[in-house]
Amino acid sequence: LANAEGHFVATVPSPGQYVLNAHHSDWGGTSQKVTAPKEDVVLSLESKASAEIVVTADGQRVEGAMANLIYGEGSFSSDRPSGADGVVTMHGLPPGPYELVAHHEMFLPSARQKVTLEDGKTARFTVELVKGLSAAGTVVDEKKMPVPDVEVSVFGGAHPVKTDADGHFHIEPVRQVTRFGFRINSRMYEQVGRNSYKVDEPVELTVRKLDVFRGRVLCDNAPVTSFRIAGREVTSADGNFEEPLDRANDNVIVDIEAPNCEPLSDIRPAKPDLGDFNLKRLPQFTGTVKDETGQPIGDAQVSCVPCDSETRSKGDGTFSLSTPSFPIQTTVIARKGRKSASQTVMPEQFGAPISLTLGRGTTVTGTVYSPQGSPIGGADVEIFNASDNLNKLVVTGADGTYSVELTPGNYQVVSRAALNNPQGEEPPVLYLAISGATQRLDIGAVPGMGTLSVQVVPRPGSVLWVTKGENPSASVNDVLSAPWAMMVFQPQANRFVIPGLEPGVYSLAYTNFRGGEEGPGLRAVVRVPQQGDVVLGVAQP
Repeated sequence: LANAEGHFVATVPSPGQYVLNAHHSDWGGTSQKVTAPKEDVVLSLESKASAEIVVTADGQRVEGAMANLIYGEGSFSSDRPSGADGVVTMHGLPPGPYELVAHHEMFLPSARQKVTLEDGKTARFTVELVKGLSAAGTVVDEKKMPVPDVEVSVFGGAHPVKTDADGHFHIEPVRQVTRFGFRINSRMYEQVGRNSYKVDEPVELTVRKLDVFRGRVLCDNAPVTSFRIAGREVTSADGNFEEPLDRANDNVIVDIEAPNCEPLSDIRPAKPDLGDFNLKRLPQFTGTVKDETGQPIGDAQVSCVPCDSETRSKGDGTFSLSTPSFPIQTTVIARKGRKSASQTVMPEQFGAPISLTLGRGTTVTGTVYSPQGSPIGGADVEIFNASDNLNKLVVTGADGTYSVELTPGNYQVVSRAALNNPQGEEPPVLYLAISGATQRLDIGAVPGMGTLSVQVVPRPGSVLWVTKGENPSASVNDVLSAPWAMMVFQPQANRFVIPGLEPGVYSLAYTNFRGGEEGPGLRAVVRVPQQGDVVLGVAQP
């Protein structure tokens, strides 16, 4: 929201071209393409298209209703509710097609209505809210005594509510159903007995108070101030807790997790005071962060995947970091500024010193192209690396280009803007190795590059794999470790076109997601450029 002087700050994930939409129902709106970073952007509101929306229910106009006009990339919301006349007014909307929906806290939302707005004109619409059902009842304990201050929710209903002093609750609106399904959300109680009722029968939900136990959490004999017990977060200055826990007959089950400590699962006699739980400190990764000349680097961020903790290197470059809570292949990562380093450590190597040398990453540049071969400004490029838990979003500039610096490694890259088959298809996912000082990665229908047209029988859970080279018998693991591969998950159409391929030999495999085949003819080796379609299996007519 802009402040009283109209100033705003919008944080974006990367440099690139963005569309800023400003809107106020009374003063108008505007839409402007802006290349980030940019200061002193001026958005001048204009009248544009307008809408007057009459909101009714049971033939009566509704006061306090709001409206949304939904378009392909987002929605515009009314800035103030309808008055006694039931009219919601919205000015400053870009002309074009929308879906209109109105809502009010006492009613179910209106059905979506397709509408079109024209520049400089005021369109008038009427929408009907639906009176939902009311779900009311009482929460009692096993002795039929009312239970206050317990949160109750109903499936298909509005926000949860809390019971009053007499255990009563009332939830509305609830969508039209034949039965209500209720759920109790409470730290101190668990739901027992019925949770499903016909809409016309009295509702009485029964809960059982959980047993509360005391204890203290230590790690190597030192109190733990922050930990999880039975899945709940606990903060305690001296490690003491008082929590409801699950019983198993005359015993209580205790599961505790604490940062830098081994998790503990214990069964003890169900006494009010369970005593101390002394966790063991996890083993440590130790090592040094250096630059390319061998000089130690202090204040570098050091983390690992999968780990629950991170640290910073000391002035002499040394660090210590807790290992994962169970032995597993781990990647230790150091970052400072634009420099980074990583090292994979196997369980049998835990305890050995680690040396991380910070260096410049690989500068990856490229252009995102539309299915028609034109550069796309403002296109998203999603980049993921599981080994160091990196999930990055990069946005192209007005000329369709992007640039990003990545640590050398294996990545997955997706750009939905470059999707060639918009019929509900998931975009192709590129699996590729990033290395060296620079690397070029163009995405989509790159001019002058080849295409691959594949016919398949669409089926749930299916995957089309494309890899460079002649390896028709490669397994899924082989594909994922290849320098370059592409995955099309669950193609929806009989014919799928993959653009932007360099000339050469490619191997195709059409399997289920876990790699199993369902018949012959599901693999092929082809050469790009290609004449005609590649048929995998028997394509439907």
